[in-house]
Amino acid sequence: YSATFDNNGNAFWKLAEIVNNIPLTGDSIIIVKKSLANILPFPLPYRYNDPSGESIKFSVDDIESGLQVDVNIYTISMDLIYSSNLETKAYVINDPSTNVYGQISIIEWDKPVDMSGENLGSGVYIIVVKHGNDYKTGKFVIFND
Repeated sequence: YSATFDNNGNAFWKLAEIVNNIPLTGDSIIIVKKSLANILPFPLPYRYNDPSGESIKFSVDDIESGLQVDVNIYTISMDLIYSSNLETKAYVINDPSTNVYGQISIIEWDKPVDMSGENLGSGVYIIVVKHGNDYKTGKFVIFND
């Protein structure tokens, strides 16, 4: 997985993402496959003022829906900022523009805040999900406009 942000010296930001050597167009959820072992976030980057919703979702497709998982969120310097037990949910993909349909398991963080309830600053964060003896990791970006 690779992602770059660029503003080319103007007021507009652009995002380029690649998963398994496939350039992504639109939201990164369209490329999620059962063989991926890591966690993929969406939307990426997460923006607090995005009108599409206040939650950030993470694919955990090889963990069944309806199970409790331990979720820890760290700063890039590995300071724990959030810890909780969340339930995996089924999420339906229905994207006629790319002809991608199916269902994956996700965890949903209703509003990304630290343990004191404050919004997170712009930056890269690490998520670690534990279910039984299995660990999954991922990274996500918070972008405050």
